[in-house]
Amino acid sequence: MDWDRFEWSAIEASSEIGDGCDDAAFLGLEEISGDAYYNSSKTKKKRKKIEEEIKVSFVEEKKKKKKKKKNVEKIEEKKEDEILHDDMTAWPVLNPILLRGLSRLGFIVPTEVQKAVIPAALIRGRDVACAAETGSGKTLAYALPVLEDIIHMRGEQIYEKVSASSLRALIIAPTRELALQVTEHTRAVLPESCVDIVACVVGGLSDLKQIRILSKNQPPILVATPGRLWDLSQSVDYVAEAFNDDTALRFLIIDEVDKLLEVGAFPQLKNLANKMQQLKTQQGRWQTMVFSATLGLDPPQQSKINIPRSLTDFAEPLRSPRRRKLELFDLSSSLHPHHISSEQHDLSLQNAEQPKICPKLPSNLKLQYIRVPTPAVKLGALIALLQTQKTKCLVFTNAVKSVQRVCLALELVQVEANGLHSKMSQRSRLRALDRFRKSQQSGTLIATDVAARGLDLPDLELVIHYDLPPDPRVFVHRSGRVARAGRQGIAISLVSAMDLSDHKRILAATGGAQSALKLDTRLLDAASRRAGLALDIAKAKTVQDRSKASNAWLANITQGYDDELTNDIQDTKQNDDISPTISARALSQKRAQLDILLTQPLMSRPKRNFVVVDANTIAHLAASSSSLHAPIISPPVSSSSRHHRKLKK
Repeated sequence: MDWDRFEWSAIEASSEIGDGCDDAAFLGLEEISGDAYYNSSKTKKKRKKIEEEIKVSFVEEKKKKKKKKKNVEKIEEKKEDEILHDDMTAWPVLNPILLRGLSRLGFIVPTEVQKAVIPAALIRGRDVACAAETGSGKTLAYALPVLEDIIHMRGEQIYEKVSASSLRALIIAPTRELALQVTEHTRAVLPESCVDIVACVVGGLSDLKQIRILSKNQPPILVATPGRLWDLSQSVDYVAEAFNDDTALRFLIIDEVDKLLEVGAFPQLKNLANKMQQLKTQQGRWQTMVFSATLGLDPPQQSKINIPRSLTDFAEPLRSPRRRKLELFDLSSSLHPHHISSEQHDLSLQNAEQPKICPKLPSNLKLQYIRVPTPAVKLGALIALLQTQKTKCLVFTNAVKSVQRVCLALELVQVEANGLHSKMSQRSRLRALDRFRKSQQSGTLIATDVAARGLDLPDLELVIHYDLPPDPRVFVHRSGRVARAGRQGIAISLVSAMDLSDHKRILAATGGAQSALKLDTRLLDAASRRAGLALDIAKAKTVQDRSKASNAWLANITQGYDDELTNDIQDTKQNDDISPTISARALSQKRAQLDILLTQPLMSRPKRNFVVVDANTIAHLAASSSSLHAPIISPPVSSSSRHHRKLKK
């Protein structure tokens, strides 16, 4: 407020004011004359007008400062875009903005899949079907052509927050974690002021918030999971227009196709494909790119009818009729990588039998296995590995219950671990991943196959297959979380008697040689004893929790019923209840035994007795070694060796 508008007059300060304070603190007070201080109607209007003027001027000044700051940042970003600190000539023709982002991330040379896909999609404008191993750089292979198109379309407005008129690129991923990671990696190439051109929508989060953000910003690039994308296509005009307007959509990208092809897994994807078929009748023109790490270009001989089992089978229904050739890149097989056109591919299928294509494992991945005869030894081997490896570890199981049981057992033996499975809420899943990424070198994550696809964990060096998957392709995806982008990695399989057939099938399909890993016997025995007790306690606790949940449900549904009917229901439930695995007394004893074991080190050295001798004794023994039959005379005992052991004849 502008206080100079009022009339001020000096008055003398009371002696009571400022008691205990320095005299210099109060030099004097002023009195407002007139009725400016009182709440008269005239004064209120005048004061309100002054306050509004001050408020408007304050807001305008704040906007000017904010706009000035943005202009300075844009100028700095533009200057930085013109500076490339590394030699980026190995990349295809890309905008300097993208080249600077790649240089900042340390991607000086493109990977093999990027060298193959980017010229085909960006320069030649072809549809692409690519099979490449995990960690080979597929995300940037399809993201860079899309970003180049958006930057070319917007020009200098790429630095401005301008709403797009339509959805230009649609990227579909099978899992929520993969969709979020694709969004993060795509934004990482862009300047900070341009990241709003990429948005992500997944299930498990607030749909209303996502609808509000999409309706307001209308980003030209959308990364989504099939379920949430289908829901938004029914309620958001911005997304629906991409499937109704024959000129709106420019890119359609499908990542991890083999997961999306699982029968009954993603029914919404079939509905989206039907919408794309309708666009075909309208002569729509879009560019299709499909990618997979384990699905080959050719279908197997025993394939089900009307179910696509290869990249080509899946790509054809999604292609625009106005596109030209489909370029195929196979970098995932154990054979030599090759590139063929769609015409050559069709001809080869008619005239010759194609060799079976096996999923390719990274060359810098070391495969090992441990034979485990019992569940206790299996968990004991896991505990021993976590104690000896001292590195970040991702442990895979085949079921949600296995994740819960292993996490509970590890908690009982005082090993810290986080769980990740599909029954968790999306926020809990994101928190678990974030804790694992930020954990120190010994962080452990127990997960189902929701973490098997596409996740990039840079500090991860060890993957343990606690449960072997029945499908070799799942084994490839799990093991592909390590040894990415040229880094080293280890994948260890815990093979039980029931896993022998799956283990042989995986070895035959992947062609990878696995070596047996031998653990210290004493360490494994000590860990197995703890693991056996922990598994028994965890199983009993699971039964108790299930019984409590069942009783709570029964109490809820029987409210309001008469006593006779309630008693009948309770009697029926008691007959159907699962008997407890162990009694309360036995459970208490097992807890006590486990507590005693936890107070001891996991592997202790045996006690050794040492005889302390002095220099005189050693010299005497050396002199007497020449005559074995001569009696040994005790050396003179000095004061310093008073407590040393005496030698007998």
